[in-house]
Amino acid sequence: MQVKKLKFRQACLIGAFIFFSIAAQGQSFLHPGVTFDLSFPAGSNVLEVTYDNNRLEISGLNEFISYNRTSIQRGSSHLAIIAYIKQEQKENLYAVNRASVLGSVVRSYLKTRHGLNNLQFTFIIRTDESVTNLVRVEYRPYSVKPYDNREIFYTLKPTYKELIYAMANYSEIP
Repeated sequence: MQVKKLKFRQACLIGAFIFFSIAAQGQSFLHPGVTFDLSFPAGSNVLEVTYDNNRLEISGLNEFISYNRTSIQRGSSHLAIIAYIKQEQKENLYAVNRASVLGSVVRSYLKTRHGLNNLQFTFIIRTDESVTNLVRVEYRPYSVKPYDNREIFYTLKPTYKELIYAMANYSEIP
């Protein structure tokens, strides 16, 4: 009778171990489509916690990254930084530069706060008619693909010459 109890307990422990191992490894698949929207005041390059809905978004983002940091640092998942500009501003180098600056501000915050590096991020600029001064951080439960853009090019001195030099690094809007 005791042998049956021992075998049952061993089977339960092994089952629990396998379940928790799979759950830990598959953790990134539990969070597809998780996004956090960070807003910037018009004309400002400062990520203000008190602006708009940022306090709640930053809090959730920090908690989420703390929980998923290992997966991100190992490279089995990554964060996409998506900056938005209006459709008609797609050819406007100043608008593209501003979106790049805002994306860089968010990436710098995440790198400093969570000890991440550039290899754990991708950068995208999207056009949208109704959204500006917004950077979305999107969790992607897979590693960075070789063709994904990881670089953010911008200038803090938006003279035309500096702008042309910085934007020339993009072959197209990422």
